[in-house]
Amino acid sequence: SRGLGDVYKRQAKKSLSTQEVKQELAWQQGILIFDGEPLKQVLKEVQRYNVIKFMPIDQDMAKLRVSGYFKTNDINALLQSLHYNFAIDAKEVASNTYALSSVLNKNQ
Repeated sequence: SRGLGDVYKRQAKKSLSTQEVKQELAWQQGILIFDGEPLKQVLKEVQRYNVIKFMPIDQDMAKLRVSGYFKTNDINALLQSLHYNFAIDAKEVASNTYALSSVLNKNQ
């Protein structure tokens, strides 16, 4: 469990920006903040807070940079954002398991 002490310990090692401190503490309020993290990292972080799993994604999709504020338990908001911003569709392929695919690749 990460807490304020962990943030201060890291801050002693290196100076954290205001954005980094917000990200470190937001999870305590049930919020995930992303500021240009690769989609692969975002999905990994979302999986930590939910009983869902994402199927592996291709390299191009994995590198997409994601920014935004998401409630830890609101998977639909994240999936809608991915669809709107990156033309990525999510399909539930098994209970609590999602496959992501690019709408753009389907149309080629």
